[in-house]
Amino acid sequence: MESREASWGAWRYNPSNLTLEIDSKVSGYPEGNPYYVDLEQCNTSAEVLDSLCQLLHKSWCPVEQVGYLLKAIDDLVGGLGLQSKMCPGGSGKRFDMGKHLRKTANLSHREG
Repeated sequence: MESREASWGAWRYNPSNLTLEIDSKVSGYPEGNPYYVDLEQCNTSAEVLDSLCQLLHKSWCPVEQVGYLLKAIDDLVGGLGLQSKMCPGGSGKRFDMGKHLRKTANLSHREG
């Protein structure tokens, strides 16, 4: 099992609920009400793009954090990455992100 990075820029992966959460101290998002991306809702390239586009319009989110979010999702997909799993050659494909993350978490627990 490849080691999985736990943070990208201000984003941290939370394996307990399969989300990416942004650090409010870096992003400027109000503390106590964390902003997160639910990875179980990122199963198609359109759903991933929707998450990225939503952040582009948030005044509290520095634009570089949108890139970090994309990198985080790509890394968590593993293997050949997001493009190969969801949009090879520009064709949309469904990829069960939640199932993939639960499976890889179970493998890492067995290996550790």
